[in-house]
Amino acid sequence: MVFSSVERKDLAYINRIRNTGYKRLRFLYLDNEKTLIVKVMIRALPGLLRARLTEILRMKTIAMGLDRAMFSLGGASFKGKNSSKEAYWALKPGWIRPYADDWPSLVIECGVSESKRRLRADASWWLQNSQEEVKIVLVVKVSEGDRKIKLEQWEMDTEPNPQATQDRPNGSRTSLTRTQKITIVSPLGSGAVATAPLSLNFNKIFLRDPDPAKGEKEIVFSKEELEENFAQHV
Repeated sequence: MVFSSVERKDLAYINRIRNTGYKRLRFLYLDNEKTLIVKVMIRALPGLLRARLTEILRMKTIAMGLDRAMFSLGGASFKGKNSSKEAYWALKPGWIRPYADDWPSLVIECGVSESKRRLRADASWWLQNSQEEVKIVLVVKVSEGDRKIKLEQWEMDTEPNPQATQDRPNGSRTSLTRTQKITIVSPLGSGAVATAPLSLNFNKIFLRDPDPAKGEKEIVFSKEELEENFAQHV
C-alpha cells in the first residue's frame, strides 16, 4: 500500500502504532516524495522462508564457533540518502559493527506475492544506499502455483569501465550484480536444485578473513541441504 503526503515527523507516531499492534508491516519511506510504502506481511510463508534459512545459517556459524559473532537485527530500519527502509531480516558481525546505526553485512528479502522485479529493487536499495556497507542481499521468491523456490544473491561487483579513456583513466566501476541464482522445484529429487551449491563469502559476512585453524571457511549450502533442510521444510 502506498500513502502520499506523509511527513517525516509523522513517522515516529506511525511507528508507535505499528509497533503496538501491526508488527507484520514493513516500511519504505521516500523523503523527497513524502511517500510511505507499506508492505503488508499477511502470509506465514515468507516468515517460514526466512526462519528456516537463518536457522540453517546459524547452525553453520555455531559449527565454526561463531554463534556469538553474528547479531540478528530483525526488521530494523536504516536511513539511506533520500529514503529509509526496513529489512525483512538483517544480520551483522556485532564485534566489528557494534553500534545501533551500523549497517548489516547480510540482508534477506523474502516474498510470495511480490514480483521478482520488486524484490530485486529491494536488493538494489540496500547495496546502493548503504554505500556498499551491505555486502550481500539474498532474495528468496516462492511461486506457490508451480511449487518453485528461487534464491538470488546480489552484490556490488567491480568491473572494467568500458568508457575509460586515456584522458579519463578511471578503469573500473561498481555495479549491481547477481552473483548466484538457484531454482528449487517440486517434486524434490534428482535435478530438482539447479546451480547448487549456494556459497556465501565468509569475508563479506564477518568483514574479516576466515581462520582455517579454527574451522572458519565459506558458508556453503549443499544441494542436499537446500532440498532436504530448506525446500522440503517449506
